[in-house]
Amino acid sequence: MEAFRPTFQGRATPNMGQLIGKREWETLYHGWNWADVVSDMGYVREDGETMTAQPHLKLGDQKKMWTLDHLRRMPPVQSPNVLFNELTPEERAAFHARYIRGGPGGRYPADAWAGPPTDGKTPSHAERAAVSLADPIHDPGQRYAMSPQKPDIADLGWKAGDHVCAFYNDNGNSLENIIQVYVTTALQAGDKCICFIDRASSVRDRISGELMPREDILQFFPKDAMYQPGGWFHTDALIRNLDAMVRNALSDGYKRCWTLADVAYVTQNLDDIKKWFAFEAKLNEFAPQHPQFLMCLYNLDHFSGDLVMYALQTHPRIFVNGIIIPNPYYVPANEFLSILDNT
Repeated sequence: MEAFRPTFQGRATPNMGQLIGKREWETLYHGWNWADVVSDMGYVREDGETMTAQPHLKLGDQKKMWTLDHLRRMPPVQSPNVLFNELTPEERAAFHARYIRGGPGGRYPADAWAGPPTDGKTPSHAERAAVSLADPIHDPGQRYAMSPQKPDIADLGWKAGDHVCAFYNDNGNSLENIIQVYVTTALQAGDKCICFIDRASSVRDRISGELMPREDILQFFPKDAMYQPGGWFHTDALIRNLDAMVRNALSDGYKRCWTLADVAYVTQNLDDIKKWFAFEAKLNEFAPQHPQFLMCLYNLDHFSGDLVMYALQTHPRIFVNGIIIPNPYYVPANEFLSILDNT
């Protein structure tokens, strides 16, 4: 609670947190654009634009290399220490209490959300979203400053009308784990769940039969059944199909509909990938129209840096480590479509 404060137990500490004459890098670069940070630290190749470090190993394809332009689209660097020091004493005390309740490292164990808590009390979304530098996407300022409305599904923080993305890769079983959590949460709430994936059998084997009191509560379809139902991709037609699907679920007596789709299919079958992300942007207008939840799964092995950034810019929230968190890279639909038209 007293780290990096100007005083410690009544004694001035002007050098606290300083390394070789400078404070830790987050505070040093607080408020900077990420592109300027990387340039200042010298992590740019000889062309002055391509980043030295890359989030993939396909280094022979220049089109897939991340550049400073990708970083310029991101929000400014936010120092947890600066943000923490800007809080009032009461806000710091409340933040500290939530952090401690999160367990080791300020976060709940991986299995904490998988079943009923032993003490009979379900941790809140705010408690689960306690700051952790281990998170793939970390923005403590956004997480604490935001006051998210009470989630409809308290176990994971879902809210009706959510349009969420999640990322996985071909190594390991992260895809099945993500799908299992999503499907189980839907079925535990007694809601309809529809999945457009190619691994139906492996996922179904993980789901308890007790969660499926009705035969139609969980349905699986191949991925192409969603993206090209008439043999071609058309944004308006796809949204009409999704709308009809939700309406049918509601008319069958379900209170909500959960839809999940693996997006890897579009990279192999669409001539213009921008059409897909224009559709993703428009989904943010469609999603709140019904009591529904939408999740898009992106395989990082199939998407370049540009496309990963598009995925982040078109989803208001992200599924990370079993919880739903605000996405600081999200861009409103109209603004994103304008960006898309100019690239």
